[in-house]
Amino acid sequence: MSAKAPGAWLNEAGTSWPKPPEVLDAAREALELAPWESAELVERARGRAAAFLSLPSPERLVFTPSCTAALALAIHGLAWREGDALVTSAMEHEAVAAPARALARSAGVQHALIPRAADGPFDLAALERRLDRGGVRLVAVSHASNVTGELLPIERIVELAHAHGAFVLLDAAQTVGVLPVDAAALGVDALAFAGHKGPRAPTGVGGLWVGPGPRLGLAAGSCADTEACPADPAPSWCEVGSAVVPAIAGLEAGLAWIEEQGLGEIAARRDALVTRLLEGLEAVDGLRVVAAAPAGRRTGALSVVAEGLRAVELERRLREEHGLHARGGEHCAPMALDSLDLRDSGTLRVSLGPLHEEASVDRLLDALAREATVR
Repeated sequence: MSAKAPGAWLNEAGTSWPKPPEVLDAAREALELAPWESAELVERARGRAAAFLSLPSPERLVFTPSCTAALALAIHGLAWREGDALVTSAMEHEAVAAPARALARSAGVQHALIPRAADGPFDLAALERRLDRGGVRLVAVSHASNVTGELLPIERIVELAHAHGAFVLLDAAQTVGVLPVDAAALGVDALAFAGHKGPRAPTGVGGLWVGPGPRLGLAAGSCADTEACPADPAPSWCEVGSAVVPAIAGLEAGLAWIEEQGLGEIAARRDALVTRLLEGLEAVDGLRVVAAAPAGRRTGALSVVAEGLRAVELERRLREEHGLHARGGEHCAPMALDSLDLRDSGTLRVSLGPLHEEASVDRLLDALAREATVR
């Protein structure tokens, strides 16, 4: 079957595809805007993104080249002192883990890993024990695992961190545009997101919102000592350089498309498809689902492992024999694979989006059943 057939792209957790026509049109049209029109578009998109995320202060949202860049900006921007501690989960993407390791090497910051719990992706008791020891400046965690699709208990993490005087940075790359994300209700101090995933924007745009608590001491882009920023109190950063206007235009259009479709309706349809997939996988001998979360506590991503078959090989067979594009390997999250004791084999990650249908799931199940029998 052709790779262009519906349901061929099964890696929405990596990037969304295909993009809605409205997104493509907006990105193309942005190239013809006058400079003053581009500036107006950027501010309009900022307002839409802030409203989409229920941010209390839109002027504190900056656009970045990616979620990875946003996370690095937030983590490295804090004024760290030797002996401070940065806490992450063991399920983190390298976009959080790599800056944490860099701080440990260069600034004497302690990087504390919170392991998986017996019944979920994050051990709250271990977090509380580490917070009780003192010195934690920042807790940086993913809203959802990019490997298993499990949601972390963010509300409780925020409650514990704030009770001990620590800030919380949320990596929402896997959830913005996928599930309702209300930054105000979650109570996080900073939030980073990706445009090209759930929001269905082109690559080249992400975002970082930082509340009035954390102060980012960045030499480039500092505007704390000027009257240029409307935020009160003024942030210690602002955007510098040229905005990637076509990508930002695509972000605005993608968010508008999601709002028109209804994010709740999108999430409900996708969750029904994930349930159909999980039920179908139970009948496939030799395949095991990794840490499947219950409905309401997951995204559209899940991982499977095949007995006696490395994940990258299963990915290759699905692609070459069936025209299906999933993702095999460690998914830029080696710590998560270590936590799951799957570093050597990796996992096959399948992630569904708003354009998939029951036929997409059935096509995948048929292909997996065929490949599971030819090992």
